[in-house]
Amino acid sequence: MIERGLYYATADFAQMIKNNGGIWNDTKHRPLVCLIKSKEHDALYWAIPMGKLNHRDYAGKNGWIFI
Repeated sequence: MIERGLYYATADFAQMIKNNGGIWNDTKHRPLVCLIKSKEHDALYWAIPMGKLNHRDYAGKNGWIFI
């Protein structure tokens, strides 16, 4: 993952979270923004879901990394 990158989670990603004891209940299929890398686990990144981008103008999307 890239910090400040936007991602859409696939069904496989959601299942991986559940298989590892996490909770995934986002029914809105919102994009996730990757925030920072965990200091405790090298392969873990903190990310949060955000609202859909289709209603945002260019200024609202400016500054994000889309991959």
